[in-house]
Amino acid sequence: MRVALLISMLLGSGTIPGCGQKTSDAPPKVAAGVVDESLPPEVRERQDALIRAFRVIKNGTDVKHVSRYEADLQFNESAESFYGEGVALARWDWAGPPAEDKLPVRLEMTLDEPPGDKTVPYERTYQVRKTGDGFVITPVDN
Repeated sequence: MRVALLISMLLGSGTIPGCGQKTSDAPPKVAAGVVDESLPPEVRERQDALIRAFRVIKNGTDVKHVSRYEADLQFNESAESFYGEGVALARWDWAGPPAEDKLPVRLEMTLDEPPGDKTVPYERTYQVRKTGDGFVITPVDN
């Protein structure tokens, strides 16, 4: 009976490590950006094109082969430039509102260091131009 009372008191007070305690006040990290439905249709199309390119890359496809999986996309950036110090795209989100055909993004690349959860952030802007039935995606010098 005493043990049950002691456990009940500890649980109620939140003094047991890991029980009911906040680990961080930081908002959860977004895995990937989504299309902003409040934007005009042509901007939403550009966002969708970039989302699809990043989805293919995040799934492990080399940046030079994006068009094999998304035939209407031409991704004009080398792997070395895209990944920087990283080896894989961990997550990404929009870094601000679009400006015409330029879309700012915040990328997090996984580093090739144990235990495999270290990342490095990058802020970039991509120009997404409509060409016929497709899109050309090119990094813009910030």
